[in-house]
Amino acid sequence: MRKYFLATVALALVALTASAVPAFTADSGTVTVSVTAQAPPAPCVTVTPGTVNFGTLPFSADAGAGISEGDTDVDIANCGTAGQNLLGATTDAVGPSGAWTPLPYLGTVDPCAAPNRFYLYLFGFTTPALFMTATPAPVTTTLIGPTAAVFPVGVKTFRLGIYMPCRGSNGAGETKALTATFTAVVA
Repeated sequence: MRKYFLATVALALVALTASAVPAFTADSGTVTVSVTAQAPPAPCVTVTPGTVNFGTLPFSADAGAGISEGDTDVDIANCGTAGQNLLGATTDAVGPSGAWTPLPYLGTVDPCAAPNRFYLYLFGFTTPALFMTATPAPVTTTLIGPTAAVFPVGVKTFRLGIYMPCRGSNGAGETKALTATFTAVVA
């Protein structure tokens, strides 16, 4: 009987313990998450006015002659939403008798190194001059290195200047046409 009693007590303890332990159940909830990556700022540049006239200029006789500024300021506006770099380039100056090729600045200015070569440069009130060629180059804020300046949103005022080709170049008495192009690149 003792075995029966112990077995009954043990069974009762097991039943009591089993009823005291909560039954394990599962439930879950979800949250839908979304995020939108901000689009990068788009470059934007406007240039006014659309034309600059240098008038009638003599050919250069040496590195110091034949230098002139354009007839008006050039306003270049960063119309984007962030700082951007400004690159400048120019085309050949073309006319009925042929073309003049823009020269890069290599430490000195010498339009008489060869005929039919000229310098077109952009200068501002806070930047060194940018001598433009067919390859876009950055407008910088220092004389050392090609580090591009970051221009904030707004307008900067510049001028264009030219060193005329050396005497003996083509185009005496005729008008040459060229294009200066400014490109904005988000910094």
